[in-house]
Parts: sequence; structure tokens; C-alpha cells
Amino acid sequence: MPDTYQLTPHETVTVVERSPERLVVEAAWTKGSPPPAHQHPQQDERFTVLEGEITYRIDGQERVAREGDVFDVPRRTAHAMWNASDGPARVRWETMPAARTEEFWTAVSTTSRRNPVAMGKLLVRFRDTFRLARG
Repeated sequence: MPDTYQLTPHETVTVVERSPERLVVEAAWTKGSPPPAHQHPQQDERFTVLEGEITYRIDGQERVAREGDVFDVPRRTAHAMWNASDGPARVRWETMPAARTEEFWTAVSTTSRRNPVAMGKLLVRFRDTFRLARG
């Protein structure tokens, strides 16, 4: 049975493949608002839209990716993505290397977003994997 993580109220990821070099998931989004911009200090990401459309912002530039579109997010690059459409969106999401991404998702999916102290501690603990972008 694949591992599935509820990252936000509008975003779920299901692991498709895992190795030290790469974590591949299928992500599903329902309509939602933009999340805070963030970056990954040691990892690159690639997104392939499988269904629907995803709005994304990379280094302040906003675009919409539709079925078949592919876009990359290099490490240390501020970005955010969300589903601004009324329909569902599915994306193949690759993280290279995998590092502690899945461990971070486990922690995120089991930590109450209503507890800012716990979320703050989580961000400190996984600073090597996920950082909120400044500005």
C-alpha cells in the first residue's frame, strides 16, 4: 500500500517511488489559495501536470501549468504552487535527492497547523529540507 500524506487541507501526496537519489510522488490538489513561498536548500524539484492545472510562482513570476506541462524548481529558489481552478489537479512531483523529504512530510501531516509553536519547531528541525522564503 502506498504512503499518502495530507500536507495541507488542499494538497495530498502519494509516494510512487523512493530511493536516496529521488522521491517521486503523485500530488493531488483541490481548489485553494497560495501557500507561503518556500525553498529547498539541497534539493531540485520537477513537476509534470497529469490532470487539470496548477498555478505556480517561482522567484516572484506567476504562471499556470496545464496537462502535459513540465517545470523545474532549482534548489534554493523561492516557490509556491496551488490549484486556483475549480477542477481537480494531479501532478507527478520528483524531488532530487530525496534526503529527508518524506520524514518532513510525515511530521507535517501529523502536526496540528493550529499550533504555531509546534509548526515553528518543525521548521527548525527540518531546516535542511524546507525553509520559508523571506520577503
